[in-house]
Amino acid sequence: MAILAAKKAGISTGYVEPRPVRELNLAAVHPSYSVLGSERGVLLPCLDRALSRYLDERQQF
Repeated sequence: MAILAAKKAGISTGYVEPRPVRELNLAAVHPSYSVLGSERGVLLPCLDRALSRYLDERQQF
């Protein structure tokens, strides 16, 4: 996701380093796979479109 966001923003992805979650030293234990289900979830835009909309709105300020 970070690489996609950087590309959309026109920022170099050279500093983005993929890391497994287990290397992040998170305080809470997180499951390796968890999906939130929702009947309304189908109303959300895809990630690509959501990032584009966010970046477009940020440029307005």
